[in-house]
Amino acid sequence: MIRYSPMAAQRSCDDQIRALEDKRRKLDAQLARLHAVGRAEARKRDTRRKILAGAVVLNQAEENETAKTRLWKLLDQALVKDRDRELFDLPATEETSR
Repeated sequence: MIRYSPMAAQRSCDDQIRALEDKRRKLDAQLARLHAVGRAEARKRDTRRKILAGAVVLNQAEENETAKTRLWKLLDQALVKDRDRELFDLPATEETSR
């Protein structure tokens, strides 16, 4: 005859809970890693898009004086950091020149 033991049932239940919680922690870690990889890939893709778009626009500016004038005007308006402006031989902003 098999006897029911409430202690054994409780232990079995506790073991199952611990196993599932451990499994959840591992799955959460895997998800976090995959999310990080996805974000890194998205950043790389965005950077590549910007580099390619910039190369096309700079090439156009080298070949077309009107495009160059428009680009430099846009850059002059958009770039506020002096270290960024230096890349395009733009003068320092008035705020830092004072």
